Amino acid sequence: MRCVGEEPNLSRRALSRRVCEWLGWRAANGQFKDMSCRVALGRLEEHGLLDLPPAQAWSGGTVEAERWAEEFDPIAPFSLYIS
Repeated sequence: MRCVGEEPNLSRRALSRRVCEWLGWRAANGQFKDMSCRVALGRLEEHGLLDLPPAQAWSGGTVEAERWAEEFDPIAPFSLYIS
């Protein structure tokens, strides 16, 4: 196992994925609990227990937006009548 100091260019996302791999931390659907891990790591940093790499700004690129759109189905439109 490597420590974060050995890989100074490691992003928070990459770090959280590695932690999930090390711990076997997965959701019921088998995917890594990446966001939960990032929240936990952030809280550890807030308490002074570790230093995380600086947060990177999200570029809002179209590739990420397209991937998001593929993962989530839009909610079907519906009509609501109030009498």
